[in-house]
Amino acid sequence: MSEPLSAIDELFFRGDSPTTHQGIASLCLLDSIPDFEALQRRLPAFLERFPRLKQRVKDGATPRWETVVGFDASLQLQLIIDSSITSQEALLMVASRTFSQALALDRPLWRFSVIVNRSPEPNNTTSTFAAILFMIHHSMSDGIGALEMIDYFCGSSREKSLASTPERHKSRAADKSAKSDKSAGTLIQVGLFRRSASLVKWLAEFLILPAQTLLNGKNSARRVASVINFPLVDLRDIKKQAGTSANDVVLALVSDAVRRYHQLANRTVGRLRVAVPVSLRSGSARHQLGNQLSAVGVQLPSAEEDSLSRLLRISAYFSELKQSGSLGTYAHFGELIAKLPRFCHKFFIDLQARRTNFICSNMPNSMRPRFVGGALIEANYGMPALLRGHGVAFGFMSYSGNLCTVIVSDPQIVPHPEILINCLQQSADELIEKVKHQALSSAA
Repeated sequence: MSEPLSAIDELFFRGDSPTTHQGIASLCLLDSIPDFEALQRRLPAFLERFPRLKQRVKDGATPRWETVVGFDASLQLQLIIDSSITSQEALLMVASRTFSQALALDRPLWRFSVIVNRSPEPNNTTSTFAAILFMIHHSMSDGIGALEMIDYFCGSSREKSLASTPERHKSRAADKSAKSDKSAGTLIQVGLFRRSASLVKWLAEFLILPAQTLLNGKNSARRVASVINFPLVDLRDIKKQAGTSANDVVLALVSDAVRRYHQLANRTVGRLRVAVPVSLRSGSARHQLGNQLSAVGVQLPSAEEDSLSRLLRISAYFSELKQSGSLGTYAHFGELIAKLPRFCHKFFIDLQARRTNFICSNMPNSMRPRFVGGALIEANYGMPALLRGHGVAFGFMSYSGNLCTVIVSDPQIVPHPEILINCLQQSADELIEKVKHQALSSAA
């Protein structure tokens, strides 16, 4: 089986570099050590459902997916036992080192890494720390497609996750993405006049350079994952009381956290511009691999200190983007770049990187607990890739009652990401309190 890469998949394939590999991942923290043999037994059915996992990219004038003869899936599943893991922080350090290792472009572009601090002997009383890092290359799929793939590998109970044949189920995340994708598709179907107007607006914003911040600089090949969880009920209250979207809330938190981070260093932030992935998947395509997305460049209010005012400004900005049809322009421009000769790809990827400060993704996932290899997934973090010159990328994922949040950072640019995590927590606390106060005032 051999087929050419789609234009957008090739764009991600060409975006790989020694210091900015385009691997993305789902990092699942587990309550116990998973059954490694059960994971291996599950692979054949998994590969039958997603045959792309048995393929690699044959590079050339027209890069193609080709099936690897005699493919051994067990080589893609690794077990890492590290007795130095005595805390969640140490577990995250090992996961970060694993994520920093780029996928070999001449092999199937995925790797599942089981990370544990001890072997699973029954009489071993050592505290357990365990995780599984599902890593794929962005040329294989976008985040929504990757989540569907991972969800299929998992199970709805400990027992079902140990079976060699995955159960048939319908992903709630897929349903949500399908609903949002319908509106995204509608945004692209704009008339000639609106499309021309949105192109003018898009060009006006694209030509404005963002500020040089403490989050930008020359990349290394290392990555660090720092995590924090927010109760979804609090964020839903903010969304409901303020009359905004979940994405608006996420971007307001990020904007304020970046402002606080610079304030601690006695720096002010100029014009912030963030790259936000927007899924273009239809309901029928929700289970497919491959990239079906656009990236929207969004201006964030960096000087605004009032948390509620910042949220409302971001909400108004996104409403204007939707009404103007600019989201459709971004999608068409991305498709155009992908169809240009491949020597142009790197230029436009670097151009996009220079005109944004960081990536911020927000994805729905399962609201019910999931299991893998008999272990409960306690938290699930979607880890984005970094673009050239970006020192951080923010990943938000709704899972089992929490907004699981990860900051992927380059330690050469951002040596203390824990400070940024603390700033994010302070921003959330302040916004929650502000919205509650506003609601009480309105009720009175």
